[in-house]
Amino acid sequence: MKINKERIVKLLKNTLFWVIVVFLFLLLFGTHSVIKLYNYEAELRSLEQKQKMLEEKISNDSINTLKMQKDIKFIERYAREKYMMKKDNEDLYIIKETK
Repeated sequence: MKINKERIVKLLKNTLFWVIVVFLFLLLFGTHSVIKLYNYEAELRSLEQKQKMLEEKISNDSINTLKMQKDIKFIERYAREKYMMKKDNEDLYIIKETK
């Protein structure tokens, strides 16, 4: 297989060839490149998952807030479980599970 110099020179003079080269370069390395688009999509999926998690947390907290406004026993149970609080006349034992 011989390299035909005339064919290479003709190809380099062809404007369509250069348009395709520039297009592919911009597609891969431009400001709106495929690589950046993929990274943006991955970041968007991550942020959507975080948003869903935070919305669930907000709904749970709002439910707990409504329960705390109406039920004094719920407040006491919540304080005992979440903040390890206890009454004056009782002892608190914390049991840690080991694997």
